Amino acid sequence: MSQTVVLEQNAVETQSITLKFDGCSSDANPSPIVNPENQSITIKFDDQASNHHTIPVSIPNVDSETEAAVNEFLRKHGSSDEESVRTDAMNDLWSFIERQEIGTVVVLVKFASDVKNFELLEIFCQRVADVIAKKTVEEVREIFNIANDFTPEEEQAIRDEHRWAFED
Repeated sequence: MSQTVVLEQNAVETQSITLKFDGCSSDANPSPIVNPENQSITIKFDDQASNHHTIPVSIPNVDSETEAAVNEFLRKHGSSDEESVRTDAMNDLWSFIERQEIGTVVVLVKFASDVKNFELLEIFCQRVADVIAKKTVEEVREIFNIANDFTPEEEQAIRDEHRWAFED
């Protein structure tokens, strides 16, 4: 079964492509077969009655609860023009993301970037920024499991050259 879908990136740009679905009707929850490089997270398709459906997306490397929370945000946020509904959807997702480990949020940042969903990208990046705000370089390295590959001399030279970046 083929359907023409509309990939909505923002209010100005709209792109259409044809996707193949795993032999299910538009009333079921179809699983699109999409090249990840061309996938958009706000995939909608029109059936014959001009009803809009949001297709749930699969997010690699996250648990089903996280995937469900993101899909719920997309369903609510993408299906309404009412600002209050969109704001509620964003607040619900934010409340969920605040409770997640930073590793999960980083995976979600990459996913949102890959699919070019800027609302999700903004939420996830803000969460990462909140986590590392007012942290020292050493604390950020610890949070993200980053090994220090500078010798003590190289690190001191950087600290001397960019003293402002290491001030409290």
